[in-house]
Amino acid sequence: MAANHVHMHPPPQQNDGYVKIASLQPQMNCINTYGIVLENRPVRRLANGSLVVSMRIADPSGSIIFTIMNAEVQDLFEPGDIIKIKNGFTNIYRGMLNLSCGRQGEFMKSGDFMLVYSETPNMSEFNSEYAAMERARKPSPPPEGENTAQSNSGPGDSRRPQGVRPGIPPHKRPPPGHQTGGPPHKRQDAGAGGHYRGRP
Repeated sequence: MAANHVHMHPPPQQNDGYVKIASLQPQMNCINTYGIVLENRPVRRLANGSLVVSMRIADPSGSIIFTIMNAEVQDLFEPGDIIKIKNGFTNIYRGMLNLSCGRQGEFMKSGDFMLVYSETPNMSEFNSEYAAMERARKPSPPPEGENTAQSNSGPGDSRRPQGVRPGIPPHKRPPPGHQTGGPPHKRQDAGAGGHYRGRP
């Protein structure tokens, strides 16, 4: 079976340089858009400790869930805030279309105080076609009866014990809590205009 290839497409730009929410589709990138925050959604914490902050935003054409990846604080915006998004992308999560902002994206609070918006169509409603696309991209499970996590190791088995990295003998592994590499990343404070930038 041929491998699935994901192609990211730039969205159609409007005369003002922004993309209307209702025109968003899966696998778009380089999205510049704006919207008013309707509601904040529950924050998810990843294994690395960073946060995934989500909110529902709307513009005159419709609404969508906007997700900020690798966030370090959760109270970024409040309902009623008007925000601008630069270099965002769309993805599918649990069969729903999402607009996301990652390391290469930027988001900021606009100085505008009023925006005419429409909650419908809700572009993040569950879509069976999107759910099928999401399932098709997930790797296939191992054949039934095959246990890839545990197996009987015979003489001369070259497989490494769990938790041991190649090239680092167990007695030379760094102690718990030891940090390697450069200093921890520090997020820059927002500027006077409330401008936030995605982590590098």
